[in-house]
Amino acid sequence: MLRNGETGDWIGTFEGHKGAVWSCCLDTNALRAASASADFTAKLWDALTGDELDSFEHKHIVRACAFSEDTHLLLTGGVEKILRILDLNRPDVPPREVDSSPGSIRTVAWLHSDQTILSSCTDMGGVRYEFVWPTLSGCNKGHHGPVHCVRFSPGGESYTGPANLEENAPTGKLKASAHEIAHKLEGFHISKEGNSSEKREGNR
Repeated sequence: MLRNGETGDWIGTFEGHKGAVWSCCLDTNALRAASASADFTAKLWDALTGDELDSFEHKHIVRACAFSEDTHLLLTGGVEKILRILDLNRPDVPPREVDSSPGSIRTVAWLHSDQTILSSCTDMGGVRYEFVWPTLSGCNKGHHGPVHCVRFSPGGESYTGPANLEENAPTGKLKASAHEIAHKLEGFHISKEGNSSEKREGNR
């Protein structure tokens, strides 16, 4: 459902999913919307007309979705414990997959101009906040119940994530700072075409 951000008035409803919708988002220009659903799909919508533009099949419930800042990529995650990176310019190409998540993925986000992926998930030891692209850079634990949402400060160095089984939600610093992550990502680039590349030592 789309509403006016100033008045809260209903604008329209995106119809097409056959299960509960767990997550939705608008791209940077608010021209397209994406949704993640219990019907094992993530869908792409025209935010102006409400028309369904594409549907991406998954093998289990999709819990989270996020557009990249440049709007060319869509990130999804869910019960499969797999992060998928969909190229919206080439929807027929199989998505890239990152399968290092130890538990069901609850939230996903892009950071550092689309060069870093952040996800939160649940496992037997609590909740992990992971920088997983191109490699796992940090992991923080502390909650004792499922975390359904995580938000970062504008600088990306501190976060808060409320859990529905706790009285107080911890807020803390990442074990891997933004500077450390940027250093690890030096020479790594996700191109506009959606291909990842890494500079050779001799080219630096």
